[in-house]
Amino acid sequence: MQEHKETTNIFMANSLFSLVLLSAMCYVAAQNRVSNISQGSSLTPTGNSSWLSPSGLFAFGFFPQGQNRYGVGIFLAGLPLNKTVVWTANRDDPPVSNDVTLRLTMDGRLILQQQSQDSTTDVVQLDSSISSASMLDTGNFVLYDSNQDKIWQSFDHPTDTILPGQCLLNDQNLVSSKSETDYSTGIFRLNMQSDSNLVQYPVETTTVISAHAYWSTGTFGRGGVNVTLNLDPDGHLYLLNNSVSVMLNLTGGFSMTRRLYLMRIDFDGILRLYSFSLENKGNGSSVVWESSHDKCDPKGLCGLNGYCTIDDDKANCVCLPGFDYVSPVDRTAGCKRNYTAEICKNNEKTTQYSMRALENTWWENDPYSVLEMKIKEECETACLDDCNCEAAFFKDGECRKQRLPLRYGRRSLSDSNIVYIKWSSDSSPTPGIEAPSNPNTSKKKEDHLHSVWLD
Repeated sequence: MQEHKETTNIFMANSLFSLVLLSAMCYVAAQNRVSNISQGSSLTPTGNSSWLSPSGLFAFGFFPQGQNRYGVGIFLAGLPLNKTVVWTANRDDPPVSNDVTLRLTMDGRLILQQQSQDSTTDVVQLDSSISSASMLDTGNFVLYDSNQDKIWQSFDHPTDTILPGQCLLNDQNLVSSKSETDYSTGIFRLNMQSDSNLVQYPVETTTVISAHAYWSTGTFGRGGVNVTLNLDPDGHLYLLNNSVSVMLNLTGGFSMTRRLYLMRIDFDGILRLYSFSLENKGNGSSVVWESSHDKCDPKGLCGLNGYCTIDDDKANCVCLPGFDYVSPVDRTAGCKRNYTAEICKNNEKTTQYSMRALENTWWENDPYSVLEMKIKEECETACLDDCNCEAAFFKDGECRKQRLPLRYGRRSLSDSNIVYIKWSSDSSPTPGIEAPSNPNTSKKKEDHLHSVWLD
């Protein structure tokens, strides 16, 4: 009996792909309302915790997010040992406790109701009253009014993931999660720009400036104003022009035999296409395509005044000399001085400073002064003698004076850039960390003293 049920679930899961294939548009033209959720329906984290799609592959409801804490969203429920979250509701709200109820009320609101605090929160805010809802086999959660017209769907509001049959529309963003287990807003975004270019940026950059980008399709101006990012059931990922012609293929098609594909911008800033096995004894997911193989490519991965290195294919965050981590457990928080800097007044200085050198790193270059220098020692002295100068870059006969913070740092052995960091000679070493006496301390020692692994 159990074997028959598993076979039926696999068949139903596979049938959704046939449904998606019938449409060449962003969304499936005919999405049958098989899973109907009526007014008065409710869920709790420890009881009936989700509304399943007909095949049982997708679910809308509660998922674990910490000990005795829960998030609300859409996740893969029909795969063994897997509850991959593909959409999150109110993602920056704190996780809820187990005394909360998710309810489609009789007056047409979808709310979270917390008994202990006698409070309610709208999961989706609409002007119209919700008459019913459906969790579809495509992974799309849909709300309907009393006329059975669609008034909201999760496919229109992606968070960090695109599913087969779904599009990233013009001017829409995908935004990474904070970590593998924290689904709140992270530090990277993917933007389907109105100029036809698909681009990845740090999330804090709100304007379209190429200097902030770290990956793009390079399709600026090629497709008009109605270009969309699309994913087909066979893993074909592409840009579509005016919903008519394929403008750029990012990946070709793969096997559809008992497999599910999804695309996500991961917490580390890399865009990846995943393949999930739908077999009962499947071995989980595998990456079949990614936007970059270099884990240090995403700008800002290590926060302000930190830089990224690669060791054994792992990204590693390192602080500038004279800096410590803002948060030892959150590498995106960056680094801060381990001493109190004096205020520069009339270019006078009372604190004794020295310069510490860091070779072969790349940073965003935003100088307030550029000087021609023949030798690196002249650049070092020029910054040391200028109380406004907190760092200086020396490369190709130019000394570029900088103010802190520095950002987008990464180790680049092919880059001859030397960074000079002003450091207080009066400051005490950080407890447990011996300050190097030679400013050109070896990279191995420096990386060992000031590093956090990004697993």
